[in-house]
Amino acid sequence: MNGLSAQNVIPKATMRKAENPIEVDGVLNDFEWQGYELQEAFMPNFPNTTDTLLAPTRVYMTYDDDNLYIGAFMKRSPGATQYNVQSLERDFDLLDNEALLLVIDTYADYTNGYYFEVSPYGNKGESLAANSGRFQGVNTSWEKPWTVKTQRTEEGWSAEFAIPFRILKYRARGRTWRMNFVRIDKTNNQYSSWCPVPQNFDVWDLNFTGDLVWEEDLPVVQVKPNVLPSITGSSVKDFEADTEKSTLKPSLDLNIGLGQSLNLDLTLNPDFSQAEVDRQQINIGRFELFFPERRQFFIENEDLFSSYGFIPLRPFFSRRIGLAFDPGTGTFRNTNILGGLRLSGKLNDRLRVGLLSVQTAREEAFFEDEEGGFYDLPATNYSVLSLQQQFKGRSNIKFLFSNKELSESGPELNKFNRTLSLQYNFTSPKGRFYGWAFGSGSLSEKAGGDGLAYGSSMVYNVRKWRVLFSGRTIGRQYNAETGFVRRKGVSEFYINPAIRFYPKSLFAESRIGLAGTIFQDERFRNLDNRIGLFYQSFFKNGNGIRFQYNFEHTRLRNDFDPAGINEVFLNAGSEFSYQYAELAFTSNRRASFWYEFDASLGDYFNGSRVEANVSLNYRFQPYVNLNLRISHVRVALPAPYSTGSFNVITPGIRTSLSKSLFIHLIGQYARQFNNVNLNMRLQWRFKPVSDIFLIYAANHTSDTFSQKQRSLTLKINYLL
Repeated sequence: MNGLSAQNVIPKATMRKAENPIEVDGVLNDFEWQGYELQEAFMPNFPNTTDTLLAPTRVYMTYDDDNLYIGAFMKRSPGATQYNVQSLERDFDLLDNEALLLVIDTYADYTNGYYFEVSPYGNKGESLAANSGRFQGVNTSWEKPWTVKTQRTEEGWSAEFAIPFRILKYRARGRTWRMNFVRIDKTNNQYSSWCPVPQNFDVWDLNFTGDLVWEEDLPVVQVKPNVLPSITGSSVKDFEADTEKSTLKPSLDLNIGLGQSLNLDLTLNPDFSQAEVDRQQINIGRFELFFPERRQFFIENEDLFSSYGFIPLRPFFSRRIGLAFDPGTGTFRNTNILGGLRLSGKLNDRLRVGLLSVQTAREEAFFEDEEGGFYDLPATNYSVLSLQQQFKGRSNIKFLFSNKELSESGPELNKFNRTLSLQYNFTSPKGRFYGWAFGSGSLSEKAGGDGLAYGSSMVYNVRKWRVLFSGRTIGRQYNAETGFVRRKGVSEFYINPAIRFYPKSLFAESRIGLAGTIFQDERFRNLDNRIGLFYQSFFKNGNGIRFQYNFEHTRLRNDFDPAGINEVFLNAGSEFSYQYAELAFTSNRRASFWYEFDASLGDYFNGSRVEANVSLNYRFQPYVNLNLRISHVRVALPAPYSTGSFNVITPGIRTSLSKSLFIHLIGQYARQFNNVNLNMRLQWRFKPVSDIFLIYAANHTSDTFSQKQRSLTLKINYLL
């Protein structure tokens, strides 16, 4: 059975206004909540939809002129001694913790919405949902002020939410929302929900939500501007250049609600020093790695700008803003952002709009030319316009225009670079089929050729089968300077059929399938082909295992050193066939000590390759989490080619001294870059969306541990 036919019900609730004041203290007072309880029982989702729930959940809902109120009681399992809560941090990992999740779709369009979550210890998280929560459609960096309180007793734990209407976008006189409540019971390793969710879908999927009908028109809330000034002081010492610099940088962020459906965000002289450090990765491959956006200004309604295309090709990638490519070193370098604005939200029930414009400063003596002289990087403006039209049902069409404009031309620099993109997203009424079709074109001052990229993808997802097919072509002259393009001049075809089994023994789900990829050049000649046969199982106790055996063939378009040390290269045009195996295992993450392991072993071009990644984790619940990640890659090639061996060792400590005081320590040893990075971040949240950050960072050489750079940063932001 598929969709909701397995349970054959879509729950419905009527929202009535509170007759008595709701005191948000985590205690479910019977008088306050009398008459607001949802009558439908929660339905199981994992490990099986036919299981009996061992710990029931009750939910209550009401509202007043300012807030949406949710009350819930999560009964404790008999014999349970403690709740599985890994830390007290905000935006915790939902599936690794005991938690209650609210899924809210205010426009009832099954596409965009909000997630609010809380643990028994009262730490909370909020996220934006796009693409129904699929295709990397969950953004946990969104943050607004709201309230939740919890209480733990022998019988279970309770939670009370007060979510201000002013932080939500909705139709001012709408009468219908979509909503779901999800219980993560880690003691029994069971997931359940108010609206039934088939086991083959994520439990937070917006396509599986119940009807929430309001007896009256929703309140029209006077949205006050949010003003967030901040000041950052930093001291940086470069030991290699023998320089030292201290700066004091004020910043201002302003959020203005334009009615109930639009937001205008302004930022002046922004500073993003508090963003978490990127994790270093070993990369001896032929293509650039993808790192996610972490800066708050680019987060809200991010899907309007960043959800076009696919991971190997994004016509717009906000991490390019504030970065400039240095032709001399072949790397990206930071530039100074002067300010920016973003207008995003809904123009009407079905039309969303996103407008983003950011200006960077002129950078002096930025690049070195061929004669050894230097030239400046001109000031740069990045502007993006996105429109999304929702159709009846769950499909939409999107348009994107991006423009990068330099104040003047320079050697090896385009004065302008523009892209136009169009995408159609489709979801069938019951969610069995979903996919997209995409096309994009680029135009640059110095570009030629076709400058086109296009593709499509389709997923068929039912209880027993999941089949994914995609195909895309990226022209050699396609140039999206504000995007992410991993390869050019290629066509890629990918197919991934898998059959699912739901045994009643140790396993919650098992899969057997095939993953096949073909890359071709513009003349339809094969470049890279891979066929992988895999087996994957998820155990009821939380363990997971995956094995895959791969057959691969590669024809090189350019000279390449597989050992990653740039000594002896394989020649362009060379062809290689090789085989290798992959194994991954994850232990039960509910335990105080748990680990992850993945490895690949086998042929690699004309030699062999061994790769292994191990993550060891131990927690003193819920205050201290210890982590050690070790990555090792060794490539051995026959003479006269080279042999290379690389390691990245990353120890980390995440400490939650309270729900408002956190210390993160991380070290990163990367032999490939001859670097040891040390980073300490202290955060004190002294009131909602108001923080003090203290960040210490240092870089040392990995061979002699001599210091290369050191910085100390203090940042204070305060929500007025």
